[in-house]
Amino acid sequence: MNQAEMLTLLKLELRDTATQFTDNELGACIDTSERETGFSLPTSENFRIHWVKERAKRACFYMLLIDNAPKVRYEQIYLQQKYDHYNKIIAQMDKDFAKAVKDNGLEFSGIDVDDLYKMFGSNISSGFAYSDITGEDITYEDYMKVVTSP
Repeated sequence: MNQAEMLTLLKLELRDTATQFTDNELGACIDTSERETGFSLPTSENFRIHWVKERAKRACFYMLLIDNAPKVRYEQIYLQQKYDHYNKIIAQMDKDFAKAVKDNGLEFSGIDVDDLYKMFGSNISSGFAYSDITGEDITYEDYMKVVTSP
């Protein structure tokens, strides 16, 4: 399955909701899902196709959540329910993905479920490291060297 086929499949599964997105936005959701899973299209493996599609749908729901966030008001219960509904869908999809990563560790090599938040940015620290016990500077110890090549 290539990117164009995934786009078509995503439109079929999202049904009427897909009309709220442009092809570029759906393509961005597919790109996001590829980065999250570590898989890339084209692929013929059903497992990879399934999770790229599921994470792309999750990205779509997240876009809808963001679009509806400014519309939520206390007096308008309907919009609050819609917002909560998207939150619940996203939370369940994240749980399913975390379970799949834990159950299929070899398929998702390089992804740590507990560190999924790190996929959304980089942590830049001062570069110094100290021992938790003694407070001694361990910045230049051999085991603290940063691997800069694959």
